[in-house]
Amino acid sequence: MTGETADRPGPEPDVWERQWFAWHGLFAVLLVVTVFLMIAHLDPARPGFWIAVGSLIALAAGYSCLGFRAVSRDDQRLGRRYLILAVPLTVAPFAVNPIGAIMLFVLYPHIWMLLPQRQAIVATAVTVVATGIAAVAAAGFDTMAVVAVLAISVAALAFAATLGLWITRIAEQSRRRADLVVQLANTRAELAEAERRAGAVAERERLARDIHDTLAQGFAAVAMLVDSAESDLDTDQARARRHLSRAGEIARENLDEARILVHALTPTQLREGSLSDVLRRMMKRRDEDSSATFGFVVTGDLRPLSAAQEIAVLRLVQEATVNARAHAHAATVTVHIGFTDDEAIVEICDDGRGFDPGDTGGGYGLAGMRRRVVETGGRFTVDSAIGEGTTVTGRWPG
Repeated sequence: MTGETADRPGPEPDVWERQWFAWHGLFAVLLVVTVFLMIAHLDPARPGFWIAVGSLIALAAGYSCLGFRAVSRDDQRLGRRYLILAVPLTVAPFAVNPIGAIMLFVLYPHIWMLLPQRQAIVATAVTVVATGIAAVAAAGFDTMAVVAVLAISVAALAFAATLGLWITRIAEQSRRRADLVVQLANTRAELAEAERRAGAVAERERLARDIHDTLAQGFAAVAMLVDSAESDLDTDQARARRHLSRAGEIARENLDEARILVHALTPTQLREGSLSDVLRRMMKRRDEDSSATFGFVVTGDLRPLSAAQEIAVLRLVQEATVNARAHAHAATVTVHIGFTDDEAIVEICDDGRGFDPGDTGGGYGLAGMRRRVVETGGRFTVDSAIGEGTTVTGRWPG
């Protein structure tokens, strides 16, 4: 589970976090430009020069110690501490010379980047008011200047707040989309894991059916042949040797089937001939190895089935004929394959003791046969009654 979680994507950074390096570059460029212009336009002999340049140097130091980490980590605690220094240190150069307004272009984004929305609005208002007071003081508190600065300040506040809210909304939408992408990726990962588990369960069921339909039946046939050989040892040694020879053949076939199950290949018999030939040979061997009579009949025009359907037919006949001899104790078993214009029909009929189809017990017998037929697009039916024999039928369209 730990490995699965580690493979899943985490929350993506928002728009601020993805562009933190650009904000650092912007701050450095504007700071250098502002300092250069201040030095070029102010007289070093006047106190205002040192106030402006000293404030900018202090702002650079504060950004290096606090702002850089706050922006890189999106740390609101560090951000508040940085802005407490940054606001007055940005307004001071502006109070000395309007050139200082250049740093406002980076201060406002920092405010909205590092503070919650309500605190950002308050910080923006404080900054606008402070710059307005500085502008009025520089104008000598002239009435017209006050009105003009007041109007500009109100417009600046409205613009800054609107821009900040818009940017914040975009960032929030980006964050939500990123969260949705992460949730979608996690859902897909969970669905893939569920499909993998379902596939593993289906594969285990398939292997269980294959083992039952091949190895288990082969072992049952070997056991019956060995029992027959033991019975004939004292009376008919030639017949006993035939039983033992056939038991060896079936054991080797089982070994081949085991290898096939490992490699999930087509059954050995179907690689050695057509389906009808394989079934005919199978019924001949059943007839030779048993006291019961096994027959095989084909009607209609033979046509090929899909590989999966041929395997299903083979397993159906194997299972049904073994059941007819081992459980129903039938004297006669007939396998009939018929082809009509619209379907292929496989019937296995026996005259055994029959059973109640509604009371089949556990195991993979009828359930396994039904599942194989249905999974390959066919229909499966069983017609039986106690004392009246059994007919197992599989039908495939086409």
